[in-house]
Amino acid sequence: MPKPLQHVLCVDDEEDILEIVQLCLGDLKNIKVTCEAEVEIAIQSIGTLQPDLILLDMMMPKLDGLSAIRLFRKAAGFEAIPRAID
Repeated sequence: MPKPLQHVLCVDDEEDILEIVQLCLGDLKNIKVTCEAEVEIAIQSIGTLQPDLILLDMMMPKLDGLSAIRLFRKAAGFEAIPRAID
């Protein structure tokens, strides 16, 4: 049986999107939502955050989503996060 969703990390350069995600998911019981506008900061803190799910914008100005996924996979602590895509 999968672990219940407890922590979501949302990475998006659009502050409006981050706010909407925070409002929508933040209303759900027992789910912590961490929002980050800078993908580089999210990658550096992934080991500490240990989210159960990462919502990632695929079109960001500094780093596109596929490149970000590659960097997330190399980050310390990422191996403990369940993956839907391999």
